[in-house]
Amino acid sequence: MARTPRIARVAVLMCAVLLAALVGLACTKSSTDKEAQADATSRPATATQPTEESLALNEYLVQALQIDRDMSRRVSEAIGELPNPQQDPQAFITAVVALDQSLSASVNAALALLERLTPPAEATTYHRDLLAVSESLSQWLSDLSDALDSRDETTIVAAFQGIIGILGDLGPIAEEAQQLTIRALQAKPASPLRTYLIDAATLRASNANLLAELSERLQPLLSTGNTDDVIPLVEDLIERLTRFQDAWGALEPPPEAQALHERQAEGISASIALEEKLLTAFRDQDVEALLTASQSSIALSNDAALVSAGWTDLLIQELSAP
Repeated sequence: MARTPRIARVAVLMCAVLLAALVGLACTKSSTDKEAQADATSRPATATQPTEESLALNEYLVQALQIDRDMSRRVSEAIGELPNPQQDPQAFITAVVALDQSLSASVNAALALLERLTPPAEATTYHRDLLAVSESLSQWLSDLSDALDSRDETTIVAAFQGIIGILGDLGPIAEEAQQLTIRALQAKPASPLRTYLIDAATLRASNANLLAELSERLQPLLSTGNTDDVIPLVEDLIERLTRFQDAWGALEPPPEAQALHERQAEGISASIALEEKLLTAFRDQDVEALLTASQSSIALSNDAALVSAGWTDLLIQELSAP
């Protein structure tokens, strides 16, 4: 398929951002099935005597996780209020402007709280990078707000493209966050829940490479607007999500994590189903189906934010306990 009409390019952009967002929900790189599971389950049991360093890391992570949890819940509330863009396009645009303003305020508030934290030595690099990407996100939301105010399609599309690079930068930060979490949990007395959380974090830690890779592969697509280029990307993502689904299903959650584990599994299944709809729409060059899938992604993103907040609650609970 040659260069697509402008409206199709906008739809492609929306779906491209969706693809990147879904990585944060459930995806993982190729080595994450048996290899990562073996690594997770072969990790040593947790320690019984906390050190000064482990206590400092623990305190820092609890504070940072509380900020992240509150952000996830605010995002969920904001996303849940978006109307259907196909039923009332003008109302949708108005709601997106309001959402951008709400997210800007939330990100800036979170950034101010993060700046007050003092990370321990082993989290210094992570904290610095987290602040940098938060500042980039804040600036992007500000730029997007200006673009939305212009109501100019070309300006809006160009502004949206900025999020792809930020998502790529999030990859290494997300991996480091999981590794710090694993270290903090391993420094505590062993329990079935902590063992499960370590295993789950080990799987999630593999997300980083794919985020960066996805960001790199999306950039040319956004420049050319050629939908043929995205088909191999969606096929690859479906394959990776399916592998992750198998790996996730092999974990053994304790009773107190069973409900959340199942919600995550449902989210993975929903992600695969949505990507399959996208794949069909791209192959059929069906712009209407792309827009429909984008609308479906709103509910999926809302669920993902709630599941993320649930995981954070569990981690805070375990990191705060003796």
